[in-house]
Amino acid sequence: MKCYVHNVPGRLRIKNLIFKISSIHYEVRKALVDMGHGIVTADFNTTTGSLLIHYIPTEIHHQDILSALLRGGFYHPDKTVTNDQVIHQATATVFNVEAKAVSGAFIGTALQGTGLSLLTLLL
Repeated sequence: MKCYVHNVPGRLRIKNLIFKISSIHYEVRKALVDMGHGIVTADFNTTTGSLLIHYIPTEIHHQDILSALLRGGFYHPDKTVTNDQVIHQATATVFNVEAKAVSGAFIGTALQGTGLSLLTLLL
């Protein structure tokens, strides 16, 4: 199970399938409240499995929030992907699909009218 983390100072979003389970929301909120000051809101979306935390960056660092969630077992850094990694993966996928389409069209045009034109159907 992968966990997604995106941080903009003052706003931290964590997506994790565990957040779809509403019975653990109390425990997560308690872990955040136990940190003291700096957390403004913590809102769950059980449909997407997302936790959106608004915090005051001059009072608390997002790594401190993640550390508190790690101690509670609600966050796993070794299973986490960042926004940059998600964008990189999506871009690579799109590039590969486009490269196959362009090369297929090129080969199809090059082999058009030859006995090998049937091979383009396989590409």
